[in-house]
Amino acid sequence: RSDLYYRLKVTELNLPPLRERKEDIIPIAEFFIQKYSSEDENIVLSDKAKKILMKYDYPGNIRELENIIRSAIILARDTGIIMPHDLDINLPDKSYAKFKKNLTKDEIISAIEECGGDKKAAADKPHMSRAAPYRLV
Repeated sequence: RSDLYYRLKVTELNLPPLRERKEDIIPIAEFFIQKYSSEDENIVLSDKAKKILMKYDYPGNIRELENIIRSAIILARDTGIIMPHDLDINLPDKSYAKFKKNLTKDEIISAIEECGGDKKAAADKPHMSRAAPYRLV
């Protein structure tokens, strides 16, 4: 039926993804802690766990956050504190070494040009790995 869509569509609600609403992450996580822990448990998030929750992008949105908190509650039952190791989150590696390794071709060329074409001098720049200027050859 052509009118079915309009019968079901009473109102439209556009809600941005959780990764765009970072300020909502901790209150929602604390709601799920209350929802899934028993009344005699007083489970809380450690500050470090809060920081990790804030850094994650949540491709699965609130359902993913809910599942992360549910499993963390189980792991934190002995201590009553959800620690970073209780969170089933794999943050991307943003280490300095990986940053240096992943410089773009344009960034490397720009560094070489800044050094007057001297690849050795470009390789000595703090953000540049020794091999980066020579990989372009």
